[in-house]
Amino acid sequence: MENFSVFNKSPSKLQPNLEMKPRNFNLVYVATLLLTMNIILAECDYHFEDYSSSEEDTSSGCRTIWGTDGTCKTLRECPPDQWSGSHRDICFRGRYQKIVCCQNHKHKHPESHRPPRNDNTDRTREKLNGVSGDEKKNKDNKGMRISEQKFEEYMNKIFDNTTSEPNIQGRTPTRPGEYPHMSALGWILETDEIDWKCGGNLISDFFVLTAAHCVSVNGKTPDLVKIGDLNLVEREDTVFPQTFRVIKTYIHPMYDSAAYYNDIGLIELNRKAIFTEFVRPACLWSKPEIPHDNVVAMGYGSTEFGGVQTKTLTELKLTIMNNTECNSRLPPIPAANLGVIESQICAIDPSGRTDTCQGDSGGPLQMNAMKHGRPYYYLIGITSYGIFCGGKYPSVYTRIPSFVEWIENIVWPF
Repeated sequence: MENFSVFNKSPSKLQPNLEMKPRNFNLVYVATLLLTMNIILAECDYHFEDYSSSEEDTSSGCRTIWGTDGTCKTLRECPPDQWSGSHRDICFRGRYQKIVCCQNHKHKHPESHRPPRNDNTDRTREKLNGVSGDEKKNKDNKGMRISEQKFEEYMNKIFDNTTSEPNIQGRTPTRPGEYPHMSALGWILETDEIDWKCGGNLISDFFVLTAAHCVSVNGKTPDLVKIGDLNLVEREDTVFPQTFRVIKTYIHPMYDSAAYYNDIGLIELNRKAIFTEFVRPACLWSKPEIPHDNVVAMGYGSTEFGGVQTKTLTELKLTIMNNTECNSRLPPIPAANLGVIESQICAIDPSGRTDTCQGDSGGPLQMNAMKHGRPYYYLIGITSYGIFCGGKYPSVYTRIPSFVEWIENIVWPF
């Protein structure tokens, strides 16, 4: 029997290497240098807040980008809705932790919370495949769903641009603003470093769509969402990503972590996303049929099985495979005992060169199109699981059209 490895395409938790190498210094030289710096700063009348790098001194006052008073606190001490997520609201970086400007309780940012919503969503909890027949409130007199209407609204507020570049293991590095809905989900480690484990997709000004198995990793929900970035490690001047705290998560009611079905979830952001050429939503594909076999996937994950995550956004071209052929190609998998079902979709690189891989979970499977001179990104799937990365086996994605009703009742409930 052939040996194979089945995995959700999110990486295992990796601890950063904190080993520090000693360095030698000339004390006289250092003292002279510091004295010179003090003289220069005094002459230029520069002023720096007297922040210590010690862990105890984290109570200094500060001003947030919202124009409200705040207090410098560690990232863990600051409630999710009281830090903007912006690098401009960082008081300083200590040796082992990040100190942020945390908005005081008595102040509230007007866009920090969405208006109250109708929680009557029981009608959406229906079939195993996630397909629901209640569509009356979600279409207007032109036959457009609420998700399609909202996407049109978002697109009318922004401009756009397009792409392409050389290959990395069959994957192509993306360009600034090319996929502005692409999101990264991060977990804050004990060291205050951020472990970016999964991908996601901005679909509205407050919500990111991802895989259910990315909403809870080892029992922990993500802390941060970064949208519109090309490189998660290095800061670049060509893009302007936005970072958010996670205030609430939603997992499909039929999802079971022991199985690979209904692998879809939503993340609510702590504040409203500002739509720009670098940050804007993708559109949900709601029709049952997928009109094109040629699709695109992307992520910050590995480019080969067992490889290290690139932390760089790359795209790859795939071809949709019908479920009957997909089931004949895939070996029996205990967590998918029903095989690939109607609420899932398969895709493969016919050449076997490339595939979605570890770290790409939650990212998009999409169709790219031009409409009114603008690029439109239609989400048809969410990266879920696969066997190895590339080769003869297709990978499996959660099929978006099967879950549009559930998504819309949470994201646009009125």
